[in-house]
Amino acid sequence: MTDQARIPPHDLDAEASVLGCVLLGAEKALALVSDLRADDFFAPEHREVWAAAVALSGRAVPVDVVSLGGELKARGVAARFDGGWGAWSAKTASSVSAWHNVQHHALIVRERATLRRLLALATEVACRCYTGEPVAEVLGQAREGVAALEVDGQEGGPVKIGDALSGAMEVVQSRAKGQVSEHMVLTGIETLDFEIGGMAPEEVIVVAGRPGHGKTAFADCVAVNCGLAGVPCLFFSLEMSLQQLVERVLSMRSQIPASHLRSGRGEGYKPLDKEAFGKLTDASNELYGVPLWIEPRSLPLGRIVGESRRWHARHVRGKGAGLGLIAIDYLQLVEVETQRRGGNREEAVAQISKTCKRLAKDLGVPVMAMSQLNREIEKSNREPQMSDIRESGAIEQDASIILCPWRGEIATDPERKNDDCDADIIILKNRGGRTGKAPVMWHAKTMEFRHDWSRSKTGRPADFGGERSLIDDYQIKSTDDTLAPNYGNWQDKE
Repeated sequence: MTDQARIPPHDLDAEASVLGCVLLGAEKALALVSDLRADDFFAPEHREVWAAAVALSGRAVPVDVVSLGGELKARGVAARFDGGWGAWSAKTASSVSAWHNVQHHALIVRERATLRRLLALATEVACRCYTGEPVAEVLGQAREGVAALEVDGQEGGPVKIGDALSGAMEVVQSRAKGQVSEHMVLTGIETLDFEIGGMAPEEVIVVAGRPGHGKTAFADCVAVNCGLAGVPCLFFSLEMSLQQLVERVLSMRSQIPASHLRSGRGEGYKPLDKEAFGKLTDASNELYGVPLWIEPRSLPLGRIVGESRRWHARHVRGKGAGLGLIAIDYLQLVEVETQRRGGNREEAVAQISKTCKRLAKDLGVPVMAMSQLNREIEKSNREPQMSDIRESGAIEQDASIILCPWRGEIATDPERKNDDCDADIIILKNRGGRTGKAPVMWHAKTMEFRHDWSRSKTGRPADFGGERSLIDDYQIKSTDDTLAPNYGNWQDKE
């Protein structure tokens, strides 16, 4: 390969065009490509001009040839321009006819910068391959690096508060009108949504519980409710198989006990009859177009991040959906490829927690992560606290909301654990509001939580959630227009 071929990817004409558009259109052009960074430019002088323009704009100084020249002189770099700043800026500005094409030129600059970063990542990974490091660590770094590049540059930089006020006021006004679902992902459990207002984009919601207390069942309910409301949801199941999860969902929607689906037998241990398969048929047709994706493989952290970014690009951002949800069941089962040698599990969980937080912010969706509680609550016979979360330090810090599905002693009582009962979703932490309890009902046969306004101190507000309940009267708004297949022939297979 020649030395010329080894020059990193770049397009100097596109870079000059972006800067020429800025010189012509000033603030208007800058606003259209505010997500560009100085190091997206290959030529050193182009980097200096862009950094100076962004700095002037941030100080509310008009961006023009004179102000840019003064800023570059103050930075001590004005002498770097061939023929002097005046001649260079005049030539650059005259190279474009109108500033309105700035976005097209910026896209070229951004793509070339991404290729350069990909080359740097590939070189670093190649060097690590020669050092004899564990394969899992090298693969983990490669996956995380590529996943980060997939969304690099798609979001803008810091936003001045004045520019954000109008949008924030519109959101608050819509909430006051009962239009919460336009800006929040509702759990579909009304008593809980009333307390926390739903799950906001960029938040991490931790659902903690002991084995058998219902954290996975709660996650299933939320995922299905979101899907039925048209909110795309990606569910990572590191604990249960695809068959188990689908059977749970079918049980919830058909109201056939999950144990009957597992055994294929109904009451009196008789094979499921036509009536049962009729209900399953209706539930299957109802669920077919729901935007709910299940990933049953036990993926390591880097793969979870990569799959999440690809799913979001394809099924949320790519379909123009305003909201989405990612659920991970559960944190303590996630493996970290890049964990340092000799590191303990608490450090690994801390890295997982921080990665979930970063993923939520990067994609602009809530991330709901299940977590185990330690045994202290069983030993002391009390309700859970935040400190009961296993490896809890980072989880407590990173989570915006921490929830605990709680059925008390009933969950561990062999004689009562299979009974329907009153339950609560305990809100241990709520960065955006109050803590407390949301009363729910536990339906043991179908393993689902439902809201219970009868035990609420306030009762169901007349205007809560608008005129219709997400649970009682939903409307599928599928992102997949494919028609469901005909499941009616199930009834004839006896």
